Amino acid sequence: MSDSLLIFTIGPVQGYIAEARRAHDLWAGSQILVGMLRRAAQQAAQQGARIIYPADLSLDSLPNRFVAQIPQNKDAQAIAQAAERAAREEWRAYAQDARTRLIAQIQISPDWEWAKIWERQIENHLEVYWSIASVSESNYQQGYSTASAALGARKESREFTRADEEGPKDSLSGRRAALWVPSGEQDPTNAARKYWADLAARFADPNSHDYIPTILQHDGRERLDAIGAMKRFSRALPYGNRFPSVSSIAAASFRRAAKGKAEDALNTYAKTLNALGVFRPGDALKCNQLVSWNFDGDTFYLDTLTEQALTTDYHIPPEKITPAKLTAAQDALREVYQAVGQSPCPYYAILVMDGDKMGERVGACKSAQEHIELSTQLDEFARTATHIIEEEFAGRVVYAGGDDLLALLPLEDALPAARMIRGQFGETQTAHENKKPTISAGIVLAHHQSPLSGALRAAREAQERAKQVYGRNALCIAALKRSGEPIQVGAQWDFGVQDDSFLITEIAAKFRGTPAPLASKLAFDVLSETRALVEPDDAYAARLRWLVQRHTQHNLLTAEEQQEFANRIVQMAHDLDALFAQQYGQEDTERPRGTFEMAQWLLLARFMAQGGGA
Repeated sequence: MSDSLLIFTIGPVQGYIAEARRAHDLWAGSQILVGMLRRAAQQAAQQGARIIYPADLSLDSLPNRFVAQIPQNKDAQAIAQAAERAAREEWRAYAQDARTRLIAQIQISPDWEWAKIWERQIENHLEVYWSIASVSESNYQQGYSTASAALGARKESREFTRADEEGPKDSLSGRRAALWVPSGEQDPTNAARKYWADLAARFADPNSHDYIPTILQHDGRERLDAIGAMKRFSRALPYGNRFPSVSSIAAASFRRAAKGKAEDALNTYAKTLNALGVFRPGDALKCNQLVSWNFDGDTFYLDTLTEQALTTDYHIPPEKITPAKLTAAQDALREVYQAVGQSPCPYYAILVMDGDKMGERVGACKSAQEHIELSTQLDEFARTATHIIEEEFAGRVVYAGGDDLLALLPLEDALPAARMIRGQFGETQTAHENKKPTISAGIVLAHHQSPLSGALRAAREAQERAKQVYGRNALCIAALKRSGEPIQVGAQWDFGVQDDSFLITEIAAKFRGTPAPLASKLAFDVLSETRALVEPDDAYAARLRWLVQRHTQHNLLTAEEQQEFANRIVQMAHDLDALFAQQYGQEDTERPRGTFEMAQWLLLARFMAQGGGA
């Protein structure tokens, strides 16, 4: 007899996590999946299975699957079934935690439609799949391949439970029925709106035992189903159930600039917010380079200090927002701007990273020990990436499971963090077939008031574009500007790099300052020239040198610096052009051109330098 290899996975993953209007929903969905996977793997281990992947079940983030080797004297099917029961029990525990919290605010009768919707959606949503194959040390690779193929076939033949999802729809998926209770309203849509408005009012009551006025939009404009409610209201999550809003992420660089400069001004401003009754969620960022601040990051933006915003977002009664209090807060915030010497950037970044050809690397493991070693390396990468994002920079990780990463970062931290993480991926992974493992990234720069769901889709598309258009080992960035044309660019990681310095970061730095070494109009002039100078040839190089010289301000760059700078732009344009010729074919007249792509990179550098400004 041979040992058995179990591959166990939980879903749905991307759809479940991405159904989010708030960063907290995004993170909570990930943490719920992590909790279920951990519980299932621990159950399998308790019954004698040897967990191969992931190597460390104690990590904050875990992949959505585990691989385990089961001794021949153990019942592999029974262990898999026990792991599935454990995962489902954990799922129901998260659901029950959220349900208890909701019912504490508004009691629910078991025969109401609310209870029927809840039970149906909780029971039907979770997908658990597993496969088992025989394996031995001499045929581990074949055993893993067989189990993987069987798991894929099982997913393809999955059974769908038909569910009646008529009635008012939830705000997150737009497909499932929202929770509602009878309220004298004949129309269920009106009943749902009233239920969620009443619920929001309960949480916004300062005398409530569960006072969190920002947990729901007021007036019933945000209606959740059981799946969304589980993510929003479950308290069985780490870090005190706190995850920063995208506004807090966007404003983190402002807090970094304020440290040591604006503490007194911020203390004064905090008093004016307290006078208005603005809720303090606490600080959910972990970087110690930031000035202390327990309010949400949106309080750094003047747009928040209006009667409409404070009433809508913080549920503050209009009669409590007096003109004197509002003016005092606005004036105090302007004093903070003056003390810091800048206003906060309204844009933040979503970073998505994924190892290249990881399926081939896993499938090439010839033994369980080799697979464990790879798992250990991936765990080390996840730890390192999390440290970089959350402690060296001012971001937060949504998940870092295996080679997959999703994180939120301030705009100015996105590129440096991504490049540092890319370097660490190579450092933590051993070579495969004499090739250094690589990772690709998608980055989206989005306004903090823009819908999160659209930014997430764009980030996924950017990551896919990095692999498909730029040939893997690459990054692709999309800037979702609120006005004007969006910017989308990409390159392989090594393009534009000299002595570990990335050209685009240097260009952005040269567009900053008063005065700046380079006028930002350089980006537009280079773009204009690409209409005539399509090839990155000598004519293009000569024109670039002239443009850099023309746009150098106040002699802040020497002639030698200007020439070196222009030459590096030309070289990156040449590298991009060669990449497109390789990807599309030299004879393809419709292929992208390196000169145009380089102009887009300059526009992106300008956008970053101005913090998303015009």
